Amino acid sequence: MPLSEPVPMKDFYRLRLPTSYLICEDDISMMPQFMWHPHFSGRLRSPSTRSIKCGHESMFTAPKQTARALIELANS
Repeated sequence: MPLSEPVPMKDFYRLRLPTSYLICEDDISMMPQFMWHPHFSGRLRSPSTRSIKCGHESMFTAPKQTARALIELANS
């Protein structure tokens, strides 16, 4: 199962790319122990983050907020 299999990150970290993470505050698509944030975002090295009040399908339920947050992340 892709969500529970380890992902080798060593090569990714070597790239030293800036990382960003959009937090969807009302996302309940995962079991509580595997919440997207901080479970997955915690694997990134010092990501820039933005939060928006929406569920998992942010591009459909909150497209303007999502676009604004992504632009802010791109410019940070």
